Amino acid sequence: MRKLVTVLLCCVPLYMQAQVPFRLTGKIGALTAPAKIVLSYADSSENMITDSAILRNGRFEFTGHIAYPTRASLELYHQEGRSADGQPDMLMVYLDSEPVKVTSSKDSVKNAIVKGSRLNEQYTELQAALKPFNKQFAALSEANASYAAEKGDTKAMMPGMKEQWAAVADKKIAVVKQFIADNPESYLSLEMLPMVLSLPYKPEEIEPVFNALAPAVRNTVAGRKMAGQIVKLKTIGVGSLAPDFVQNDTSGVPVKLSSFRGKYVLVDFWASWCHPCRADNPNLVKSFNKYKDKNFTVLGVSLDRPGDREKWLKAIQDDGLAWTNVSDLAFWKNAAAKLYGVHAIPQNYLVDPSGKIIAQHLHGEELDKKLNELLR
Repeated sequence: MRKLVTVLLCCVPLYMQAQVPFRLTGKIGALTAPAKIVLSYADSSENMITDSAILRNGRFEFTGHIAYPTRASLELYHQEGRSADGQPDMLMVYLDSEPVKVTSSKDSVKNAIVKGSRLNEQYTELQAALKPFNKQFAALSEANASYAAEKGDTKAMMPGMKEQWAAVADKKIAVVKQFIADNPESYLSLEMLPMVLSLPYKPEEIEPVFNALAPAVRNTVAGRKMAGQIVKLKTIGVGSLAPDFVQNDTSGVPVKLSSFRGKYVLVDFWASWCHPCRADNPNLVKSFNKYKDKNFTVLGVSLDRPGDREKWLKAIQDDGLAWTNVSDLAFWKNAAAKLYGVHAIPQNYLVDPSGKIIAQHLHGEELDKKLNELLR
C-alpha cells in the first residue's frame, strides 16, 4: 500500500485526539489486478489521507491509525476506468476501533454491506430511511430538467417546483431530527446535526440541540469544535460589530472591511464554482445598481480555490460584479470566511455605517426589501 497526504480543501468533521488503530477488510466479488480500491479519509489535522490496495480475488485490507471515529470513502477502480460503466463506484464507511468488514457478491462496492461497528450499522439504517426522499429529489430534478428542455431554457423552473422540493426536504429533515433525538449518544448524531439546521445557523437554534447530545459526544474534538462555533455565532449575530478583516482585491491591493465605515455594505461570500451564487448574482447586481448612489455598496469575498485566480476574475467580469472583490484564494480556508463561520455559500452579512451587522442571508427580493426600508 502507499499513502499520499494532501491538504483537505473542504469542510470535514474533526475527531477525537487519541489515536487508535483501525482495520478495514473486504471482499468485492472476484476482482483482481489491475483493479484497485482507494480509501480516503481526513486525519485530525484536517489533511486528506489517501491509501490504495490492489484487489486479489476481490479481497483487500487497510490498516492505520485514526482520531476515532472517522468517516471515509472507498472508491473502486476497474481496469483503466472508474468502474465498468465509467461512473464512480463509491461507498461511505466509518473507520472504527473495532474491525470493519465490507462485502459484496458483485464486482462493485457502492452497494456493499458494511459490518463491524454500531456506528456503521446506524449509518446504514439512517441512509436506508433517507433513500425514499433521495429518490423523490432525483425524480423532481429529472422532471424539472425535462420542463427546462421543453422551454429551451436551462434555468427554467417547473411551476410548484420549489414547494415540492421544500416539502420533501422537510420530511427528510424530520427523519434526521428524530434520529438525533433517539440517539444522543451517537457520534453520527453530531455529524448529522448541521443537516437539520436552517441557514444561516442561529445559536438559539443549534445550541439546545447540541446540548441534548450525550456529554461523551460533545466532548469529542468535533463536539468541542461545534461548541466553539456556537460561541462564534453569538459574536457575529445581528447587532454585533462586524469582525474586521483584510484581503487583497483583484489588483493585489489590501482592502479592509472597516474602510467602508460610513456606508451600508453587504459582505457577500461566494465563489466562481458555486452555482447558487452565480444564479443569485444577477439579483445582487440589480440591487447594487439600484442603491449604489444611496450610500450602499457590496464587498465580494470569493472562496475560489488556490490557482483559480483567472476563474475568479472571469466570473467577476461575466457576471458584471462592479463592486470591490477580494479573496485569498484559499477555498474553504478563506480567512474571512473562517472568521465569520461560513460553512455554505452564498452567504452574506449586511453591515450598517457604524460597522454593526443588521441582517444576514439576504437574497433576491429579501435584500431589495431590506435596502428599500433603509435607503428609500
